[in-house]
Amino acid sequence: MSDVSVIIPVYNIENEVLIQCVKSVVEQKAVDLEIFIIDDGSKAECAELCDELKRWNFKIEVIHQRNQGVSVARNEGIKRAKGKWIAFVDADDWIDVDMLSVMTAYGNRTDADIVMCDCFVNYSRKQVETHFFDVKEPNLEDFDKDRVLLNVLSPRICNDKVNVIDIGVPWAKIYRNDFIRENNLFFDKTLRRMQDNIFNLYAFEYARSIRYIHLPLYHYRKSVNSGLYKYNSQIVEIYDSYFQSALKYIDLFEKGEMFGKALNYKVFFSIYVILNNDILNDDNKTTLKDKKDKLLSILKSPYYVKAIDEIESEFLNHKEKIFFLFVRYKFFAGMYIALKMKKAIYNIIGKGVKK
Repeated sequence: MSDVSVIIPVYNIENEVLIQCVKSVVEQKAVDLEIFIIDDGSKAECAELCDELKRWNFKIEVIHQRNQGVSVARNEGIKRAKGKWIAFVDADDWIDVDMLSVMTAYGNRTDADIVMCDCFVNYSRKQVETHFFDVKEPNLEDFDKDRVLLNVLSPRICNDKVNVIDIGVPWAKIYRNDFIRENNLFFDKTLRRMQDNIFNLYAFEYARSIRYIHLPLYHYRKSVNSGLYKYNSQIVEIYDSYFQSALKYIDLFEKGEMFGKALNYKVFFSIYVILNNDILNDDNKTTLKDKKDKLLSILKSPYYVKAIDEIESEFLNHKEKIFFLFVRYKFFAGMYIALKMKKAIYNIIGKGVKK
């Protein structure tokens, strides 16, 4: 049995980026690996590179499938995994050379179901060290597992630090393979975004022991080519599906009031994404009036009415409180200016990203 099964979903990744990713996995120290590159229907050049990478190392297996989305790709890797641990690495990221040896050693020593570490967020011109929790306790259950679960929905509800990346991502973690199979944990292929959040809600819920290494070992590449920045006219429907799945989890496990509040914050902050990806995206060619009408229609839906009515602004920073007032009073011009200023500041401070 291998120590770790590493699952890398691939879809039309640039050659040099994919090579960097796979190289960082192949060169891991002191662990026996099996590596699954799941090509999710990439174009010929990328698919051929996957096959070329397989010739690098006998531990690499390449699976080509028609384009079905990252959830299906990850699930295919889970089905094939035979290692004691399972790790997910996104194809445009990379990992430190001792990440898997450090995490598996800690997981084996503590009999954990899940081990998490911190990460670096890598922009094209800078690297930012990111810690998911402002704590040093090695066993998260020592201070309440619900804190971990609430952070998947919104770290604000626990007064934890708000990062570029939240704890709900599947990477920067290892999962015990037996634990995954015993609890039939797979990614929901019907969700087009935030499948990892839902996956980890159930994983954290079922876990007997969750361990946290307060050390950045994973490198997350912040990229303008990711779905976070692209025009998506279906983003509202995507969020609706996510909210339904999150509510299903909350109801199933009777999680109570705090989880409802956390979801409210998730709903509120989705407005930023909807504006950025759809309504105020440069590729949205509808009139300003049509954009305003669409946003006002969205704000009348039950999720948003409830969130705006129940959110406690004490958990928002100064700029967010102003934006919240714009939303509450449906001041479209204010939201428009706030988003444009946020994007302009982002570019000025130098957090450029690779294309």
